[in-house]
Amino acid sequence: MLINNSDRLDINRWWETKRLEYNKGLLISGAFSLVFAWFTIALEESAFMNIAATLIITIAFVVFYGLYMGITNLLYSLGSTLDIAFNRKHNLRDILFSCGYWLSVLAIPVILLITIAIMIISIPQHSYLLPTQ
Repeated sequence: MLINNSDRLDINRWWETKRLEYNKGLLISGAFSLVFAWFTIALEESAFMNIAATLIITIAFVVFYGLYMGITNLLYSLGSTLDIAFNRKHNLRDILFSCGYWLSVLAIPVILLITIAIMIISIPQHSYLLPTQ
């Protein structure tokens, strides 16, 4: 089934109106991820006490997350292309948006939570009670 230009414009408009919602989700996810990253740093007390190290890690995170948002927005643009190519009903559009949204928004926080969990598990319990050598 061929899609006419009017339908293509409607599809592209739909995806562009959802982009703001998508980017808000990414920004909220990024803010939570930064807090998770700071918590991870706080687990390493010596690193957290070093303001310079914390600042460098924060700047690196913001740069990395900015690149991540750029890449995810490029991939977001594929949504309208897939919609035009395969969508015969509007439900595919909603499924494509929902899958892309949640995958993009949850990817970094989940990775950071797993990192924090591994760090917590690997920290010796009650290490402050152990005698120093």
